[in-house]
Amino acid sequence: MKIILSPVRMDEALTVTRQGDTLTVNGEIFDFSPLTDGATLPREAIKSDWFCGPAERIEGELVVTLRLPHGANAPESTRFPQPLYMTADGAVPLPIYDILVSSAAAVESEPYSALIMTHNPTGEQYAVAKDQLKQVGTDVRIAE
Repeated sequence: MKIILSPVRMDEALTVTRQGDTLTVNGEIFDFSPLTDGATLPREAIKSDWFCGPAERIEGELVVTLRLPHGANAPESTRFPQPLYMTADGAVPLPIYDILVSSAAAVESEPYSALIMTHNPTGEQYAVAKDQLKQVGTDVRIAE
């Protein structure tokens, strides 16, 4: 399954899980298993605003496009995401939602300069975000 992400600045959370050709998007189930090879299901036929393109089966692979909400300070990897290729069932590893930046003086009890917020955190996402922040000279603490 190929999931194309279309980033959009919004405050809503997104959770996605995959089970075969079925996606659960924020608790709502979408079964694309009836879609035959070469067929296209128009965006208008998918009753959810989270889908922003058609669902297609191309050479046996299901391809869908989902809106990807992100915060005002989302990293470049979220604002310009790569497609996700899902081969296993389970949670879809969405990019980091936002990076909240504050000064150490402003947060006396928790002196850190960035808080990373993510949809479904993975170790790889944390590592990418830490690298991006270190490149700009920011001390990093990740809230889990």
